[in-house]
Amino acid sequence: MTDNTQGAAGLELYEVYNNGYPTAYGNIIHLKGMTAVGEGELLIGWSGTSGAHAPAFIRSRRDTTDANWSPWAQLYTSAHPPAEFYPVGAPIPWPSDTVPSGYALMQGQTFDKSA
Repeated sequence: MTDNTQGAAGLELYEVYNNGYPTAYGNIIHLKGMTAVGEGELLIGWSGTSGAHAPAFIRSRRDTTDANWSPWAQLYTSAHPPAEFYPVGAPIPWPSDTVPSGYALMQGQTFDKSA
């Protein structure tokens, strides 16, 4: 579905097979309420390798008839973390005297950068 195209009410299932989605192959679960026109879709990709994970994506459309679909957004998992993923507790060097919100300032502690 593109632009402001609406699906049917309830639950629908679609197949992704080299037809313009953010991953080449997979299945889509489409959800729409019985009376409201808001919708959501979850795309679960198929891996090209047996036993391997494939990425998953989500998008939505608000509850007005002329609303467009949001762009697809990838869901991050332990198999598909974001590019800037850091393990919990990992020191992250910051080239500034101002510490970003949510981060702690190291008080001169050393750490092994090669580990």
